[in-house]
Amino acid sequence: MLPLFAMVAVAVISRSPLSAGASFNATPLQTNGMHRVIHVDVQDGSASDRNPGTASAPLQTIGRALQIAFAQNANALPVTIFIHPGTYRETLSIAAGGADVALTLQATENGKAVVSGSDVWKGWRPWGDRGIFVHPWLFSWGLAPVPGGWPKIHDVLRRREMVFVNGLLLSQVLGPENLAPGAFYVDDRAHLIYIWPREAVDPGTAMIEVAVRDPVVLVSGRTNLTIRGLVFQHAATAPDASAVTVNNSTNVLIEDSTFQWNNWGGLAINTSVNATVKRSVGNHNGARGMSTWKDKNVLFEDNETSFNNWRGSWGDFYSWATAGIKNMFVHKGVFRRHRSIGNHTWGFWLDTDNQDVTVEDGVWCNNNAGAFVEASQGPITLSGSVICLNNSTSLGTSISQNVTLRNNIIYNTAPYPLLEINDLSSGVVRDWETGQTMTLRTQRWTLCGNVFISAGRSEHLFSVPDWNFFLSTLRSARNDYWNPYTRGAFWLRGSPGSGQTFDLPGWQRLVGQDADSIFADPRLTDPTRGDFQPLPDSPWHRC
Repeated sequence: MLPLFAMVAVAVISRSPLSAGASFNATPLQTNGMHRVIHVDVQDGSASDRNPGTASAPLQTIGRALQIAFAQNANALPVTIFIHPGTYRETLSIAAGGADVALTLQATENGKAVVSGSDVWKGWRPWGDRGIFVHPWLFSWGLAPVPGGWPKIHDVLRRREMVFVNGLLLSQVLGPENLAPGAFYVDDRAHLIYIWPREAVDPGTAMIEVAVRDPVVLVSGRTNLTIRGLVFQHAATAPDASAVTVNNSTNVLIEDSTFQWNNWGGLAINTSVNATVKRSVGNHNGARGMSTWKDKNVLFEDNETSFNNWRGSWGDFYSWATAGIKNMFVHKGVFRRHRSIGNHTWGFWLDTDNQDVTVEDGVWCNNNAGAFVEASQGPITLSGSVICLNNSTSLGTSISQNVTLRNNIIYNTAPYPLLEINDLSSGVVRDWETGQTMTLRTQRWTLCGNVFISAGRSEHLFSVPDWNFFLSTLRSARNDYWNPYTRGAFWLRGSPGSGQTFDLPGWQRLVGQDADSIFADPRLTDPTRGDFQPLPDSPWHRC
């Protein structure tokens, strides 16, 4: 394993953790009465859903393979479905089986078997002479309902249409007068769709894909499910829905898979127990890459959720239900080496009733905002992570307690605090398992061995409200604070428009903490380029 800082320097600029094209040896698994193997190969000219599903006589669709698998599972036989390279334009429904035996969906080559929510549309005709084309629109979706409890949102966020021309997403506009190169428009009344590709194309030969399915995979009440090496894309999901949704399931393993270019969310795991996601990617989705909700015992390891919330950016929607990864109501969770880069929203978000959560060695950089811990009772530990060069707040929190920050690097040049404690003094949260209500406050925080670097002239390291219960319960030691432009980097907020700033000695007297912390350049190799390796003369000492 790479050391933390070497990993960070690579992670900020390197490719995703999925090794596209990597394959495995499928030959050890055979049909022997104790385990059923099914092959699906959409590119094999002899493939047919009337075939037995052997390697030499494969099925054509994954849906047919699942039908056979469910029957075999009901007879207590575990099943592996090998999915060969190609694009499978279908919706998969995986429900509870007759027995708690294993079902595995496995690509024969990682990243080359694609389950898609789009179809290829032909028959486009020119509209005028500017490179615009028109096609009958076959659906009556209109504006999706706004989910309950949400604020008012822009109409473009309530649309679910997507069009890709030769693999490139067109942006959606809401009126014909707004059409421009690289955009499309759906006329609901006339049942027509107009596209204007960025460059001149021949619609007879161009690959024009239109999203038509929602979702692409729905898992309900399943036990012992593995999904490995697949790509899921182009789901025409409405607000707050995801392309692949796992509900009420137990012992779920997702590895080496990609969730990309879906209208809202990529992967969602809800009300499930013992769910593991490894070496998977949720990039370029309309609102969020991955999410969890009311889950227990989850492990997310070596995953990436980057460049999400493009649809949200179309409608100035950068929070609420958007994030690189958003986690709500997680009880016992580990998020290890998770990267979120370049999202038009928060990179990493723990929101409401999160307890017993450990976050290790994360990288959350170049997002609209870094990480947020909200309305959670903890304990929550964030350690060994880098939060850098985000466009606004690096680490924010609201009414969360029992939080430990250990050995993290928080670096920014934007004029926003590195650690911002928001203004809600307390709030009531209900434990989803016990039903118990809790009054939470932002208190009992521990900071140890962290580096806080503010490279902006007007930026404060901390923005802390004048709350006695936060200040009196803070435990802080061995941190390295640095701003090359000002020593008065600690801001204690008062009423709006007021407050006090302190240098480190003043902060130490105020809180009675940080006696062995320092205000000094931590001497890192090149933070502006994402290289946070300490130089030999670095004064930073981790806990």
